[in-house]
Amino acid sequence: MRYLLFMILLIAAPAVAGQVVEVQNLKITGAPDRDTAVIMATKEAAAQVWSQLNPGQPLPPLSAGQLAELTTYVDVTNETVQPNFYAATFNLGIRTSVLTGVPEPEPDQPSAAADATTPSWVLVIPAREQAGRIQIWKSSDAWESAWMRAPSDRVTTAVAQASESDSKLLTADLVETNDPVLADRVRQLARKYTAPAVALVILRSEETELKAGQEVNVAVLYFDINSHAQTTQDSPVFIPPSAAQTPYQPVLAEAQRLLADMVQGPQMEADSLSADSVNSFTPSGQPGLSASYQAPAGPEPASLTAPESSLAVRIPLSGPADLHNYRSKINSIPGARFEISSLNRTVVEGNIVYSGSKESLLRELAQRGLPQN
Repeated sequence: MRYLLFMILLIAAPAVAGQVVEVQNLKITGAPDRDTAVIMATKEAAAQVWSQLNPGQPLPPLSAGQLAELTTYVDVTNETVQPNFYAATFNLGIRTSVLTGVPEPEPDQPSAAADATTPSWVLVIPAREQAGRIQIWKSSDAWESAWMRAPSDRVTTAVAQASESDSKLLTADLVETNDPVLADRVRQLARKYTAPAVALVILRSEETELKAGQEVNVAVLYFDINSHAQTTQDSPVFIPPSAAQTPYQPVLAEAQRLLADMVQGPQMEADSLSADSVNSFTPSGQPGLSASYQAPAGPEPASLTAPESSLAVRIPLSGPADLHNYRSKINSIPGARFEISSLNRTVVEGNIVYSGSKESLLRELAQRGLPQN
């Protein structure tokens, strides 16, 4: 994963048109190379100086020519260079005369020339929700730490830790109330970080600390900046006993899956089903939280010691949440994965592939509220 860490800057003198303002101790971490880091540092420094020149106004997009003219000098220290990873501390001199010539931003309008391709990466903003209250920009929170340590999955992501201007631009109240200006504020953040897409990833739980046996919810608010599209998905997540030492891992995995599906479209693994070996989950009680497992008639196959077992299943669905819930519970079993072969609004069919015996798999299913009849 790429990391973006933008620290609060020190501005040496009041920003006045015609002056050169020095921006000190600007730390960039996780850029793919030095050239990209210089561009990132220049844009961040420009945003800080612009806020002094135009309080309360977002920095308009800057052209390549304007970026080249902005700096009188760039000092680089504390460099760390690794394959596809660069970090350093920058001191930059910013010409205020260039910023005063930047036109005011026009209201966002969809562009006919907007790039419709899949975003190359997504800026992730982790948040927590408890009792209806949102917490955001908490750098010490375990949920944000989980994203900072996570490897890139199907989609490359970067996590931004807020500067003072970020926390003022995107507040918890805006998210809680789904304020109409939320999308515009997110687009302003995207311009600052030059991000093609932004995802606000909200972990909803009753308790601050997660632990095995809990069921939580994760929601992804996804903003594609080029297409101006905004979508939201959420999913329940069961934290299995096997995740007692790493309770955030299954939640992170489900959030990454949701985000990847929103960016690239859902992935479904096909597998053939035999008509005489189909099992079924029949929802009972509260939809999506409890079910019964019905094993096929006839003797079990003789080879129970094979490296992998496979159970074909057919699961009636009462709504989209059922699919997420069942898949989350099945995939939480160590060594198990749920391969979907067909899916519609009312039923999903597929195979549970398990690195163990069927008896062991049935016990694991029963522990997760999917007992055998």
